[in-house]
Amino acid sequence: MGGDNSLDNLAPAHRRCNSSRGAMPLDEWRKRYPLPNRAPPSRDW
Repeated sequence: MGGDNSLDNLAPAHRRCNSSRGAMPLDEWRKRYPLPNRAPPSRDW
């Protein structure tokens, strides 16, 4: 499940994301499940 263990196929993910990806290539999964928009980093940090 999820493909092979090559570095191109590995990505840290919690169980729900990993299960939804299955054997789907990462770029296809990212198109289907895009990251939410985030605010830019604060300059005050």
